[in-house]
Amino acid sequence: MSACCCAAHTSWSCLPPPPQPQNLTNRLAPPSPVPCLQFAPGSGAVLDVAAWGPSLLVHSTARGGLAAWDLRAGGDAWALPCPPVQGAPERFVLDPASQNWVLGGTSRGWLCLWDVRFHLPVNSWQHPGGAPIGALALASSPPQRLGLPGTSAPLVYVAAGEQEVGLWDVAEARCQQVGAAAAVGRRVRARARA
Repeated sequence: MSACCCAAHTSWSCLPPPPQPQNLTNRLAPPSPVPCLQFAPGSGAVLDVAAWGPSLLVHSTARGGLAAWDLRAGGDAWALPCPPVQGAPERFVLDPASQNWVLGGTSRGWLCLWDVRFHLPVNSWQHPGGAPIGALALASSPPQRLGLPGTSAPLVYVAAGEQEVGLWDVAEARCQQVGAAAAVGRRVRARARA
């Protein structure tokens, strides 16, 4: 799968060539493109892409927010716009269990939570430093193991700012822990926010 700046995805098929009597090596044939998926015109470059379940391809675009392409139907399943004032949604993390929510991180440091079932924004908040969101990852360890007993909401690691990773409670839009690396020669510090 490849994406380009014109909001299109291309799936590539790499098949081995038919066996030749004189050439029995197992090489792959040059890739041949299969049908191109054309997303909404004017949505801009594809910034991030991820498979969600067996039939959805979720992607973020420079001007179009987040959207899911239904591979079975060959069209958009849903689209979630992101206000331009919040920046382009460059990163996102998906609800792996129930497929009910998606959290996007923008170029202007905003975290945007959507309820995918109803296609509605649930909450938006800006990183305290306003730094662009560099990466998002779902916390897979139980909250108790992370030192957060009593928390049942999804937790997401958010990389933003200078060498900083925060652990955010998605339901409450609250930072639970911050890990930041100090410059060489200084102690590495970790702090928790209430």
